[in-house]
Amino acid sequence: MGIGTISQANTKLITDFIKQKPGHRQYWHNVDTLNTAMQIANTYKQHKGTVFVVTADMQKAYELAGYLKFFLIYEDAVNLFPDLEILPYDKFSPHPDIIASRIKVLQKLRKNFSGIIISSAQNLFRYLPPKEYVGQFSLSYAVGDVLDLPKESEYLAEMGYSKMQQIRGPGEFAVRGSIFDIFPINSKNPLRLDLFDNEIDSIRVFDVETQRSIKKVENFGVFPNHEFSLDKASCTRFIYNWQTHFPRADKSIMLDAVKQQKAAPGLENYLPLFFEEVNTLFDYIAEDALCVHVGDTIKQAENFWQQVRERHQQYAADIQLPLLLPEQAFYVVDKVFQSFRKYSELHINNGNVKDKSNHIQFDGNELPELRANFSSKHPFSNLQKLFKQYPDYKILFVADSNGRCEILQQHLRRSDIQTVLVDSWTEFLKIDMTQQRCYLLCAEVYDSAILQELKTVLISEQQLFDKKIVQRAKSSSKTKEKGIKIYDVGELKVDTLVVHFEYGIGRYLGLNNIESDGISSEYLTVEYADKDMIYVPVQDLHLISRYSSANLDNVALHTLGTDKWLKPESVRLKRFGIWRQSY
Repeated sequence: MGIGTISQANTKLITDFIKQKPGHRQYWHNVDTLNTAMQIANTYKQHKGTVFVVTADMQKAYELAGYLKFFLIYEDAVNLFPDLEILPYDKFSPHPDIIASRIKVLQKLRKNFSGIIISSAQNLFRYLPPKEYVGQFSLSYAVGDVLDLPKESEYLAEMGYSKMQQIRGPGEFAVRGSIFDIFPINSKNPLRLDLFDNEIDSIRVFDVETQRSIKKVENFGVFPNHEFSLDKASCTRFIYNWQTHFPRADKSIMLDAVKQQKAAPGLENYLPLFFEEVNTLFDYIAEDALCVHVGDTIKQAENFWQQVRERHQQYAADIQLPLLLPEQAFYVVDKVFQSFRKYSELHINNGNVKDKSNHIQFDGNELPELRANFSSKHPFSNLQKLFKQYPDYKILFVADSNGRCEILQQHLRRSDIQTVLVDSWTEFLKIDMTQQRCYLLCAEVYDSAILQELKTVLISEQQLFDKKIVQRAKSSSKTKEKGIKIYDVGELKVDTLVVHFEYGIGRYLGLNNIESDGISSEYLTVEYADKDMIYVPVQDLHLISRYSSANLDNVALHTLGTDKWLKPESVRLKRFGIWRQSY
Protein backbone atom coordinates (compact mmCIF):
# COMPACT_ATOMS: atom_id res chain seq x y z
CA MET A 1 0.00 0.00 0.00
CA GLY A 2 1.53 3.30 -1.09
CA ILE A 3 1.91 5.70 1.83
CA GLY A 4 4.04 8.84 1.90
CA THR A 5 4.27 12.57 1.21
CA ILE A 6 5.40 14.75 -1.64
CA SER A 7 7.20 18.07 -1.58
CA GLN A 8 5.40 21.33 -2.31
CA ALA A 9 7.88 22.00 -5.11
CA ASN A 10 6.12 19.64 -7.54
CA THR A 11 4.01 22.33 -9.28
CA LYS A 12 7.12 24.18 -10.46
CA LEU A 13 8.76 20.88 -11.43
CA ILE A 14 5.80 19.96 -13.62
CA THR A 15 5.90 23.36 -15.31
CA ASP A 16 9.63 22.93 -15.99
CA PHE A 17 9.10 19.41 -17.32
CA ILE A 18 6.38 20.54 -19.76
CA LYS A 19 8.74 23.19 -21.21
CA GLN A 20 11.48 20.67 -21.99
CA LYS A 21 12.30 19.56 -25.52
CA PRO A 22 11.98 15.97 -26.82
CA GLY A 23 14.81 13.77 -25.54
CA HIS A 24 14.90 15.41 -22.10
CA ARG A 25 14.59 13.10 -19.09
CA GLN A 26 13.72 13.72 -15.45
CA TYR A 27 13.70 11.21 -12.60
CA TRP A 28 11.47 11.44 -9.51
CA HIS A 29 11.99 9.00 -6.66
CA ASN A 30 9.99 7.89 -3.62
CA VAL A 31 6.55 9.01 -4.88
CA ASP A 32 3.60 6.89 -3.71
CA THR A 33 0.81 5.74 -6.04
CA LEU A 34 -1.79 8.35 -5.07
CA ASN A 35 0.67 11.21 -5.39
CA THR A 36 1.90 9.78 -8.69
CA ALA A 37 -1.66 9.85 -10.02
CA MET A 38 -2.22 13.38 -8.73
CA GLN A 39 0.97 14.66 -10.39
CA ILE A 40 0.05 13.02 -13.71
CA ALA A 41 -3.37 14.67 -13.46
CA ASN A 42 -1.72 18.05 -12.78
CA THR A 43 0.65 17.49 -15.72
CA TYR A 44 -2.32 16.85 -18.01
CA LYS A 45 -4.12 19.99 -16.81
CA GLN A 46 -1.08 22.18 -17.46
CA HIS A 47 0.01 20.54 -20.70
CA LYS A 48 -3.45 20.54 -22.31
CA GLY A 49 -2.28 17.81 -24.68
CA THR A 50 -1.62 14.08 -24.64
CA VAL A 51 0.14 12.54 -21.64
CA PHE A 52 1.44 9.08 -22.49
CA VAL A 53 1.81 7.00 -19.31
CA VAL A 54 3.83 3.77 -19.48
CA THR A 55 3.73 1.44 -16.48
CA ALA A 56 5.89 -1.54 -15.55
CA ASP A 57 2.86 -3.86 -15.58
CA MET A 58 -0.89 -3.87 -16.22
CA GLN A 59 -1.78 -4.06 -12.53
CA LYS A 60 -0.18 -0.67 -11.99
CA ALA A 61 -1.85 0.62 -15.17
CA TYR A 62 -5.33 -0.34 -13.93
CA GLU A 63 -4.58 1.15 -10.52
CA LEU A 64 -3.36 4.44 -11.97
CA ALA A 65 -6.32 4.66 -14.35
CA GLY A 66 -8.73 4.37 -11.43
CA TYR A 67 -6.94 7.00 -9.36
CA LEU A 68 -6.64 9.41 -12.29
CA LYS A 69 -10.39 9.20 -12.86
CA PHE A 70 -10.77 9.96 -9.16
CA PHE A 71 -8.65 13.13 -9.36
CA LEU A 72 -9.91 14.44 -12.72
CA ILE A 73 -13.33 15.94 -13.40
CA TYR A 74 -13.64 14.43 -16.88
CA GLU A 75 -13.25 10.65 -16.81
CA ASP A 76 -13.19 10.54 -20.62
CA ALA A 77 -9.76 12.14 -20.44
CA VAL A 78 -8.32 8.92 -18.95
CA ASN A 79 -7.93 6.02 -21.37
CA LEU A 80 -6.42 2.66 -20.50
CA PHE A 81 -4.99 0.66 -23.39
CA PRO A 82 -5.21 -2.90 -22.05
CA ASP A 83 -2.79 -5.71 -22.69
CA LEU A 84 -4.01 -8.63 -24.81
CA GLU A 85 -3.55 -10.88 -21.76
CA ILE A 86 -1.94 -13.61 -23.83
CA LEU A 87 1.70 -14.61 -23.77
CA PRO A 88 3.94 -14.22 -26.83
CA TYR A 89 3.12 -16.90 -29.41
CA ASP A 90 0.18 -18.22 -27.36
CA LYS A 91 -2.26 -20.46 -29.24
CA PHE A 92 -5.15 -18.51 -27.75
CA SER A 93 -7.00 -15.38 -28.78
CA PRO A 94 -7.72 -12.44 -26.47
CA HIS A 95 -11.17 -11.90 -25.00
CA PRO A 96 -13.53 -9.77 -27.16
CA ASP A 97 -13.90 -7.26 -24.30
CA ILE A 98 -10.17 -6.56 -24.50
CA ILE A 99 -10.26 -6.05 -28.27
CA ALA A 100 -13.22 -3.68 -27.87
CA SER A 101 -11.39 -1.63 -25.23
CA ARG A 102 -8.26 -1.40 -27.37
CA ILE A 103 -10.12 -0.39 -30.52
CA LYS A 104 -12.08 2.22 -28.58
CA VAL A 105 -8.79 3.86 -27.55
CA LEU A 106 -7.35 3.60 -31.07
CA GLN A 107 -10.51 5.20 -32.46
CA LYS A 108 -9.93 8.22 -30.23
CA LEU A 109 -6.21 8.44 -31.00
CA ARG A 110 -6.70 8.44 -34.77
CA LYS A 111 -8.93 11.51 -34.33
CA ASN A 112 -6.14 13.50 -32.61
CA PHE A 113 -7.45 12.85 -29.12
CA SER A 114 -5.81 14.83 -26.32
CA GLY A 115 -5.90 13.14 -22.93
CA ILE A 116 -4.11 10.58 -20.80
CA ILE A 117 -3.20 7.25 -22.43
CA ILE A 118 -2.02 4.49 -20.08
CA SER A 119 -0.25 1.38 -21.32
CA SER A 120 2.04 -1.28 -19.93
CA ALA A 121 5.60 -1.51 -21.25
CA GLN A 122 5.02 -4.89 -22.91
CA ASN A 123 2.05 -3.49 -24.85
CA LEU A 124 4.47 -1.37 -26.85
CA PHE A 125 5.93 -4.46 -28.52
CA ARG A 126 2.64 -5.56 -30.09
CA TYR A 127 2.02 -4.53 -33.67
CA LEU A 128 -1.28 -2.77 -34.33
CA PRO A 129 -3.37 -2.32 -37.47
CA PRO A 130 -2.82 0.89 -39.43
CA LYS A 131 -5.02 3.87 -38.57
CA GLU A 132 -7.07 3.42 -41.74
CA TYR A 133 -8.24 -0.01 -40.58
CA VAL A 134 -9.68 1.28 -37.30
CA GLY A 135 -11.92 3.73 -39.12
CA GLN A 136 -12.77 1.57 -42.15
CA PHE A 137 -13.85 -1.61 -40.35
CA SER A 138 -16.30 -0.15 -37.83
CA LEU A 139 -20.02 0.08 -38.46
CA SER A 140 -22.78 2.32 -37.14
CA TYR A 141 -26.54 1.93 -37.23
CA ALA A 142 -29.31 4.47 -36.64
CA VAL A 143 -33.10 4.54 -36.82
CA GLY A 144 -34.06 5.44 -40.41
CA ASP A 145 -30.98 3.82 -42.01
CA VAL A 146 -31.63 1.63 -45.06
CA LEU A 147 -29.96 -1.78 -44.87
CA ASP A 148 -29.09 -4.45 -47.39
CA LEU A 149 -29.15 -7.48 -45.06
CA PRO A 150 -27.01 -9.79 -47.25
CA LYS A 151 -24.32 -7.08 -47.50
CA GLU A 152 -24.53 -6.29 -43.78
CA SER A 153 -24.06 -9.98 -43.02
CA GLU A 154 -21.01 -10.02 -45.28
CA TYR A 155 -19.53 -6.92 -43.60
CA LEU A 156 -20.02 -8.38 -40.13
CA ALA A 157 -18.41 -11.67 -41.17
CA GLU A 158 -15.39 -9.73 -42.48
CA MET A 159 -15.22 -8.01 -39.08
CA GLY A 160 -14.96 -11.41 -37.41
CA TYR A 161 -18.62 -11.80 -36.33
CA SER A 162 -20.29 -15.22 -36.50
CA LYS A 163 -23.76 -15.74 -37.92
CA MET A 164 -25.98 -17.76 -35.56
CA GLN A 165 -29.58 -18.93 -35.35
CA GLN A 166 -29.81 -17.07 -32.02
CA ILE A 167 -27.06 -14.93 -30.53
CA ARG A 168 -25.62 -15.96 -27.17
CA GLY A 169 -22.56 -13.81 -26.73
CA PRO A 170 -20.43 -10.92 -28.04
CA GLY A 171 -19.21 -11.19 -31.62
CA GLU A 172 -22.37 -12.82 -32.99
CA PHE A 173 -25.32 -11.77 -35.16
CA ALA A 174 -28.57 -13.35 -36.36
CA VAL A 175 -31.10 -12.60 -39.09
CA ARG A 176 -34.70 -13.79 -38.78
CA GLY A 177 -37.06 -12.27 -41.31
CA SER A 178 -37.26 -8.53 -40.59
CA ILE A 179 -35.36 -8.84 -37.29
CA PHE A 180 -31.61 -8.25 -37.25
CA ASP A 181 -29.82 -9.04 -33.94
CA ILE A 182 -26.23 -7.97 -33.25
CA PHE A 183 -24.09 -8.41 -30.14
CA PRO A 184 -21.23 -5.89 -30.60
CA ILE A 185 -18.05 -6.67 -28.68
CA ASN A 186 -18.19 -3.07 -27.44
CA SER A 187 -21.64 -3.47 -25.86
CA LYS A 188 -22.78 -5.08 -22.60
CA ASN A 189 -26.00 -6.25 -24.24
CA PRO A 190 -27.11 -7.22 -27.75
CA LEU A 191 -29.29 -4.99 -29.91
CA ARG A 192 -32.33 -5.84 -32.03
CA LEU A 193 -33.06 -3.94 -35.23
CA ASP A 194 -36.68 -4.13 -36.39
CA LEU A 195 -36.92 -3.43 -40.12
CA PHE A 196 -39.82 -2.07 -42.12
CA ASP A 197 -38.97 -3.15 -45.64
CA ASN A 198 -35.24 -2.30 -45.65
CA GLU A 199 -35.41 0.62 -43.23
CA ILE A 200 -34.54 0.43 -39.53
CA ASP A 201 -37.83 1.13 -37.76
CA SER A 202 -36.55 0.74 -34.19
CA ILE A 203 -33.48 -0.33 -32.21
CA ARG A 204 -33.83 -2.03 -28.85
CA VAL A 205 -31.27 -3.20 -26.32
CA PHE A 206 -32.35 -6.63 -25.06
CA ASP A 207 -31.37 -9.28 -22.51
CA VAL A 208 -29.59 -12.21 -24.15
CA GLU A 209 -31.00 -14.70 -21.61
CA THR A 210 -34.67 -13.67 -21.50
CA GLN A 211 -34.79 -12.04 -24.96
CA ARG A 212 -36.78 -9.21 -23.35
CA SER A 213 -36.25 -5.59 -24.35
CA ILE A 214 -34.41 -3.33 -21.90
CA LYS A 215 -34.66 0.04 -23.62
CA LYS A 216 -34.88 1.80 -26.98
CA VAL A 217 -31.91 3.63 -28.52
CA GLU A 218 -31.57 5.78 -31.60
CA ASN A 219 -28.16 4.57 -32.77
CA PHE A 220 -25.11 2.45 -31.89
CA GLY A 221 -21.70 1.46 -33.23
CA VAL A 222 -20.07 -1.90 -33.86
CA PHE A 223 -16.33 -2.52 -33.42
CA PRO A 224 -14.53 -5.31 -35.31
CA ASN A 225 -13.96 -8.57 -33.42
CA HIS A 226 -10.25 -8.62 -34.26
CA GLU A 227 -7.42 -6.19 -34.88
CA PHE A 228 -7.29 -7.49 -38.45
CA SER A 229 -9.92 -7.86 -41.17
CA LEU A 230 -11.18 -11.06 -42.75
CA ASP A 231 -12.30 -9.36 -45.96
CA LYS A 232 -11.22 -10.92 -49.24
CA ALA A 233 -8.36 -8.49 -49.93
CA SER A 234 -6.84 -8.93 -46.44
CA CYS A 235 -7.15 -12.71 -46.57
CA THR A 236 -5.55 -12.82 -50.03
CA ARG A 237 -2.64 -10.75 -48.71
CA PHE A 238 -2.30 -13.05 -45.70
CA ILE A 239 -2.22 -16.18 -47.89
CA TYR A 240 0.47 -14.68 -50.14
CA ASN A 241 2.60 -13.57 -47.18
CA TRP A 242 2.16 -16.93 -45.44
CA GLN A 243 3.31 -18.86 -48.48
CA THR A 244 6.28 -16.52 -48.80
CA HIS A 245 7.35 -16.95 -45.16
CA PHE A 246 6.36 -20.61 -44.71
CA PRO A 247 6.39 -22.41 -48.10
CA ARG A 248 6.32 -25.86 -46.44
CA ALA A 249 3.38 -25.14 -44.10
CA ASP A 250 0.66 -25.52 -46.71
CA LYS A 251 -1.59 -27.63 -44.44
CA SER A 252 -1.59 -25.36 -41.43
CA ILE A 253 -4.89 -24.80 -39.59
CA MET A 254 -4.11 -21.07 -39.66
CA LEU A 255 -3.83 -21.02 -43.44
CA ASP A 256 -6.96 -23.17 -43.89
CA ALA A 257 -8.99 -20.86 -41.63
CA VAL A 258 -7.97 -17.70 -43.48
CA LYS A 259 -8.71 -19.33 -46.84
CA GLN A 260 -12.30 -19.66 -45.56
CA GLN A 261 -12.19 -16.05 -44.29
CA LYS A 262 -12.39 -17.26 -40.71
CA ALA A 263 -10.22 -16.77 -37.63
CA ALA A 264 -8.43 -19.50 -35.71
CA PRO A 265 -7.23 -19.28 -32.07
CA GLY A 266 -3.83 -17.62 -31.97
CA LEU A 267 -4.16 -15.92 -35.36
CA GLU A 268 -3.16 -12.66 -33.62
CA ASN A 269 0.45 -13.89 -33.73
CA TYR A 270 0.40 -13.41 -37.50
CA LEU A 271 -1.22 -9.94 -37.59
CA PRO A 272 1.57 -8.39 -39.78
CA LEU A 273 0.68 -10.83 -42.58
CA PHE A 274 -2.71 -9.14 -43.04
CA PHE A 275 -1.31 -5.70 -43.84
CA GLU A 276 1.15 -4.03 -46.17
CA GLU A 277 2.35 -1.97 -43.22
CA VAL A 278 1.64 -2.20 -39.51
CA ASN A 279 1.71 0.41 -36.75
CA THR A 280 2.66 0.43 -33.09
CA LEU A 281 1.13 2.43 -30.27
CA PHE A 282 3.85 5.03 -30.84
CA ASP A 283 2.37 5.74 -34.29
CA TYR A 284 -0.99 6.59 -32.71
CA ILE A 285 0.41 8.86 -29.96
CA ALA A 286 0.75 12.56 -30.84
CA GLU A 287 4.33 13.74 -31.36
CA ASP A 288 3.91 16.60 -28.88
CA ALA A 289 2.86 14.19 -26.11
CA LEU A 290 4.65 14.03 -22.77
CA CYS A 291 5.78 10.56 -21.70
CA VAL A 292 5.61 9.51 -18.04
CA HIS A 293 7.17 6.20 -16.97
CA VAL A 294 5.90 4.68 -13.72
CA GLY A 295 8.17 2.03 -12.25
CA ASP A 296 11.10 0.32 -13.93
CA THR A 297 9.59 0.22 -17.42
CA ILE A 298 12.98 -0.21 -19.11
CA LYS A 299 13.75 -3.36 -17.13
CA GLN A 300 10.28 -4.76 -17.81
CA ALA A 301 10.68 -4.07 -21.54
CA GLU A 302 13.97 -5.95 -21.59
CA ASN A 303 12.39 -8.84 -19.68
CA PHE A 304 9.47 -9.04 -22.10
CA TRP A 305 11.76 -9.11 -25.13
CA GLN A 306 13.73 -11.93 -23.51
CA GLN A 307 10.45 -13.79 -22.96
CA VAL A 308 9.53 -13.33 -26.63
CA ARG A 309 12.83 -14.86 -27.75
CA GLU A 310 12.58 -17.77 -25.30
CA ARG A 311 9.02 -18.65 -26.26
CA HIS A 312 9.87 -18.49 -29.95
CA GLN A 313 12.71 -20.94 -29.38
CA GLN A 314 10.38 -23.16 -27.36
CA TYR A 315 7.51 -23.36 -29.90
CA ALA A 316 9.20 -22.86 -33.29
CA ALA A 317 9.63 -26.59 -34.05
CA ASP A 318 6.05 -27.22 -35.25
CA ILE A 319 6.29 -27.37 -39.06
CA GLN A 320 2.55 -26.97 -39.67
CA LEU A 321 2.27 -24.14 -37.15
CA PRO A 322 5.42 -22.14 -37.86
CA LEU A 323 6.13 -18.88 -36.09
CA LEU A 324 7.25 -15.52 -37.36
CA LEU A 325 10.65 -14.50 -36.06
CA PRO A 326 10.58 -12.20 -33.00
CA GLU A 327 11.79 -9.35 -35.20
CA GLN A 328 8.87 -9.97 -37.60
CA ALA A 329 6.08 -10.56 -35.06
CA PHE A 330 7.04 -7.86 -32.53
CA TYR A 331 8.49 -4.38 -32.39
CA VAL A 332 12.17 -4.86 -31.52
CA VAL A 333 13.23 -3.71 -28.04
CA ASP A 334 15.87 -1.30 -29.39
CA LYS A 335 13.22 0.37 -31.55
CA VAL A 336 10.95 0.71 -28.50
CA PHE A 337 13.69 2.55 -26.62
CA GLN A 338 14.46 4.67 -29.66
CA SER A 339 10.78 5.64 -30.02
CA PHE A 340 10.76 7.06 -26.48
CA ARG A 341 13.34 9.65 -27.50
CA LYS A 342 10.84 11.67 -29.52
CA TYR A 343 9.13 12.65 -26.25
CA SER A 344 10.15 14.55 -23.16
CA GLU A 345 10.26 11.83 -20.49
CA LEU A 346 9.53 11.78 -16.77
CA HIS A 347 10.55 8.60 -14.92
CA ILE A 348 8.80 8.09 -11.57
CA ASN A 349 10.20 5.51 -9.13
CA ASN A 350 12.66 3.96 -11.59
CA GLY A 351 15.48 2.83 -9.31
CA ASN A 352 17.51 1.21 -12.08
CA VAL A 353 18.86 4.15 -14.12
CA LYS A 354 22.39 4.84 -15.28
CA ASP A 355 21.81 8.53 -15.97
CA LYS A 356 22.56 10.36 -12.70
CA SER A 357 21.42 13.80 -13.83
CA ASN A 358 18.02 15.43 -13.27
CA HIS A 359 17.19 13.27 -10.25
CA ILE A 360 14.83 14.51 -7.52
CA GLN A 361 14.28 12.66 -4.25
CA PHE A 362 10.95 13.41 -2.55
CA ASP A 363 10.07 13.22 1.12
CA GLY A 364 8.90 9.84 2.32
CA ASN A 365 7.40 10.33 5.78
CA GLU A 366 5.13 7.37 6.36
CA LEU A 367 1.71 7.61 7.90
CA PRO A 368 1.52 6.08 11.37
CA GLU A 369 -0.35 2.84 12.05
CA LEU A 370 -4.06 3.57 11.62
CA ARG A 371 -5.61 0.13 12.00
CA ALA A 372 -8.73 0.05 14.17
CA ASN A 373 -8.87 -2.15 17.25
CA PHE A 374 -12.48 -3.23 17.75
CA SER A 375 -11.68 -5.06 20.99
CA SER A 376 -10.76 -1.72 22.56
CA LYS A 377 -13.10 0.89 24.02
CA HIS A 378 -11.45 3.39 21.68
CA PRO A 379 -11.03 1.50 18.39
CA PHE A 380 -9.83 4.57 16.47
CA SER A 381 -7.25 5.86 18.94
CA ASN A 382 -4.61 5.70 16.18
CA LEU A 383 -6.70 8.11 14.13
CA GLN A 384 -6.91 10.54 17.02
CA LYS A 385 -3.10 10.57 17.18
CA LEU A 386 -2.97 11.37 13.46
CA PHE A 387 -5.38 14.29 13.93
CA LYS A 388 -3.02 15.77 16.54
CA GLN A 389 0.03 15.18 14.33
CA TYR A 390 -1.57 17.10 11.43
CA PRO A 391 -3.80 19.67 13.17
CA ASP A 392 -4.28 21.97 10.14
CA TYR A 393 -4.95 19.21 7.58
CA LYS A 394 -8.35 18.17 6.22
CA ILE A 395 -9.15 14.45 6.46
CA LEU A 396 -10.87 12.58 3.64
CA PHE A 397 -12.01 9.00 4.30
CA VAL A 398 -12.76 6.85 1.25
CA ALA A 399 -14.81 3.63 1.01
CA ASP A 400 -15.62 1.78 -2.19
CA SER A 401 -19.43 1.55 -1.98
CA ASN A 402 -22.36 3.41 -0.48
CA GLY A 403 -22.93 0.56 1.95
CA ARG A 404 -19.32 0.64 3.11
CA CYS A 405 -19.49 4.43 3.51
CA GLU A 406 -22.54 4.09 5.73
CA ILE A 407 -20.89 1.44 7.91
CA LEU A 408 -17.63 3.40 8.18
CA GLN A 409 -19.53 6.56 9.10
CA GLN A 410 -21.33 4.67 11.87
CA HIS A 411 -18.07 3.31 13.28
CA LEU A 412 -16.44 6.74 13.26
CA ARG A 413 -19.49 8.36 14.85
CA ARG A 414 -19.31 5.94 17.78
CA SER A 415 -15.80 7.29 18.42
CA ASP A 416 -17.01 10.91 18.19
CA ILE A 417 -15.47 11.39 14.75
CA GLN A 418 -18.06 13.27 12.72
CA THR A 419 -17.86 13.10 8.94
CA VAL A 420 -19.73 14.84 6.12
CA LEU A 421 -20.44 13.01 2.87
CA VAL A 422 -19.18 14.62 -0.35
CA ASP A 423 -20.00 13.58 -3.91
CA SER A 424 -16.61 14.01 -5.56
CA TRP A 425 -12.97 14.94 -5.13
CA THR A 426 -13.71 18.26 -6.85
CA GLU A 427 -16.41 19.09 -4.30
CA PHE A 428 -14.03 18.21 -1.46
CA LEU A 429 -11.36 20.59 -2.78
CA LYS A 430 -13.80 23.50 -2.72
CA ILE A 431 -14.58 23.06 0.98
CA ASP A 432 -12.86 25.27 3.54
CA MET A 433 -11.53 23.50 6.63
CA THR A 434 -13.33 26.00 8.86
CA GLN A 435 -16.62 24.39 7.80
CA GLN A 436 -15.71 20.82 8.77
CA ARG A 437 -12.54 18.78 9.17
CA CYS A 438 -13.45 15.18 8.30
CA TYR A 439 -15.20 14.10 5.11
CA LEU A 440 -16.30 10.83 3.54
CA LEU A 441 -16.36 9.93 -0.15
CA CYS A 442 -17.48 6.82 -2.03
CA ALA A 443 -14.71 5.86 -4.46
CA GLU A 444 -12.56 2.87 -5.39
CA VAL A 445 -9.36 4.13 -3.77
CA TYR A 446 -7.33 1.54 -1.89
CA ASP A 447 -4.21 3.52 -0.95
CA SER A 448 -3.66 6.24 1.63
CA ALA A 449 -1.37 9.24 1.44
CA ILE A 450 -0.52 12.68 2.75
CA LEU A 451 -1.19 15.23 0.00
CA GLN A 452 1.03 17.94 1.39
CA GLU A 453 0.31 20.54 -1.30
CA LEU A 454 -3.39 20.38 -0.46
CA LYS A 455 -2.92 19.99 3.30
CA THR A 456 -5.00 16.84 3.12
CA VAL A 457 -4.70 13.33 4.51
CA LEU A 458 -6.55 10.84 2.30
CA ILE A 459 -7.35 7.62 4.18
CA SER A 460 -8.71 4.53 2.47
CA GLU A 461 -11.03 2.41 4.56
CA GLN A 462 -8.70 -0.51 3.99
CA GLN A 463 -6.01 1.32 5.93
CA LEU A 464 -8.27 1.16 8.99
CA PHE A 465 -8.88 -2.57 8.91
CA ASP A 466 -6.74 -5.65 9.17
CA LYS A 467 -4.83 -6.07 5.90
CA LYS A 468 -4.93 -9.85 6.25
CA ILE A 469 -8.72 -9.81 6.15
CA VAL A 470 -9.21 -7.20 3.45
CA GLN A 471 -9.08 -8.84 0.04
CA ARG A 472 -10.21 -7.54 -3.33
CA ALA A 473 -12.17 -10.60 -4.33
CA LYS A 474 -14.03 -10.77 -7.62
CA SER A 475 -17.71 -10.13 -7.05
CA SER A 476 -20.26 -12.82 -7.78
CA SER A 477 -23.29 -11.98 -9.85
CA LYS A 478 -25.34 -13.45 -7.02
CA THR A 479 -23.87 -11.20 -4.32
CA LYS A 480 -23.20 -8.06 -6.31
CA GLU A 481 -26.58 -6.40 -5.77
CA LYS A 482 -27.46 -7.71 -2.32
CA GLY A 483 -24.18 -7.73 -0.41
CA ILE A 484 -22.15 -5.12 1.47
CA LYS A 485 -18.53 -6.10 2.01
CA ILE A 486 -17.30 -6.84 5.54
CA TYR A 487 -13.74 -5.91 6.44
CA ASP A 488 -13.61 -6.95 10.09
CA VAL A 489 -15.41 -9.58 12.18
CA GLY A 490 -16.13 -6.84 14.72
CA GLU A 491 -18.62 -5.33 12.26
CA LEU A 492 -20.94 -8.34 12.55
CA LYS A 493 -23.53 -8.73 15.26
CA VAL A 494 -25.28 -11.99 16.16
CA ASP A 495 -28.44 -12.59 14.05
CA THR A 496 -27.16 -10.36 11.20
CA LEU A 497 -28.23 -11.61 7.78
CA VAL A 498 -25.20 -12.36 5.57
CA VAL A 499 -24.58 -13.59 2.04
CA HIS A 500 -21.97 -16.27 1.41
CA PHE A 501 -20.25 -16.23 -1.99
CA GLU A 502 -21.17 -19.90 -2.60
CA TYR A 503 -24.20 -20.67 -0.44
CA GLY A 504 -26.36 -17.57 -0.38
CA ILE A 505 -28.32 -15.93 2.43
CA GLY A 506 -27.79 -17.16 5.99
CA ARG A 507 -27.85 -15.86 9.55
CA TYR A 508 -24.63 -15.09 11.43
CA LEU A 509 -24.64 -16.74 14.88
CA GLY A 510 -21.20 -15.76 16.17
CA LEU A 511 -17.68 -17.17 16.41
CA ASN A 512 -16.72 -20.72 17.41
CA ASN A 513 -13.39 -22.40 18.04
CA ILE A 514 -13.15 -25.65 16.08
CA GLU A 515 -10.26 -28.09 16.32
CA SER A 516 -9.01 -29.77 13.14
CA ASP A 517 -5.93 -31.99 12.96
CA GLY A 518 -4.98 -30.88 16.44
CA ILE A 519 -5.12 -27.17 15.54
CA SER A 520 -7.81 -24.90 17.00
CA SER A 521 -9.06 -22.07 14.78
CA GLU A 522 -11.84 -19.49 14.86
CA TYR A 523 -14.82 -19.97 12.53
CA LEU A 524 -17.86 -17.85 11.76
CA THR A 525 -21.06 -19.81 12.34
CA VAL A 526 -23.74 -19.21 9.70
CA GLU A 527 -27.18 -20.78 9.93
CA TYR A 528 -29.25 -21.75 6.88
CA ALA A 529 -32.74 -23.17 6.38
CA ASP A 530 -33.64 -26.35 8.30
CA LYS A 531 -31.05 -25.43 10.97
CA ASP A 532 -28.15 -26.35 8.68
CA MET A 533 -24.89 -24.70 9.69
CA ILE A 534 -21.65 -23.86 7.93
CA TYR A 535 -18.48 -22.79 9.69
CA VAL A 536 -16.31 -20.35 7.75
CA PRO A 537 -12.66 -19.72 8.71
CA VAL A 538 -12.05 -16.14 9.85
CA GLN A 539 -9.37 -15.77 7.15
CA ASP A 540 -12.11 -16.38 4.54
CA LEU A 541 -14.16 -13.39 5.71
CA HIS A 542 -13.96 -11.96 2.20
CA LEU A 543 -16.36 -14.71 1.05
CA ILE A 544 -19.12 -13.20 3.18
CA SER A 545 -20.97 -9.90 2.82
CA ARG A 546 -23.71 -8.24 4.85
CA TYR A 547 -27.15 -8.78 3.28
CA SER A 548 -28.78 -5.54 2.14
CA SER A 549 -32.51 -5.15 1.56
CA ALA A 550 -35.26 -2.63 2.20
CA ASN A 551 -37.34 -5.33 3.92
CA LEU A 552 -35.27 -7.61 6.16
CA ASP A 553 -38.29 -9.10 7.97
CA ASN A 554 -39.45 -11.27 5.08
CA VAL A 555 -36.09 -12.67 3.96
CA ALA A 556 -35.99 -16.48 3.72
CA LEU A 557 -32.75 -18.28 4.51
CA HIS A 558 -31.42 -20.32 1.62
CA THR A 559 -31.37 -24.10 1.75
CA LEU A 560 -28.04 -25.88 1.46
CA GLY A 561 -27.89 -28.57 -1.20
CA THR A 562 -30.45 -27.00 -3.56
CA ASP A 563 -30.15 -24.98 -6.76
CA LYS A 564 -31.74 -21.90 -5.21
CA TRP A 565 -28.29 -20.34 -4.88
CA LEU A 566 -25.37 -22.53 -5.89
CA LYS A 567 -25.50 -26.28 -5.26
CA PRO A 568 -22.83 -27.01 -2.63
CA GLU A 569 -21.14 -30.38 -2.81
CA SER A 570 -18.97 -31.98 -0.17
CA VAL A 571 -15.92 -31.52 -2.40
CA ARG A 572 -16.55 -27.77 -2.60
CA LEU A 573 -17.04 -27.57 1.17
CA LYS A 574 -13.65 -29.18 1.74
CA ARG A 575 -11.95 -27.02 -0.89
CA PHE A 576 -13.00 -23.79 0.83
CA GLY A 577 -12.19 -25.16 4.29
CA ILE A 578 -15.85 -24.86 5.34
CA TRP A 579 -17.44 -27.13 7.91
CA ARG A 580 -21.10 -28.05 7.56
CA GLN A 581 -23.35 -29.49 10.25
CA SER A 582 -27.02 -30.50 10.13
CA TYR A 583 -29.32 -30.97 13.08
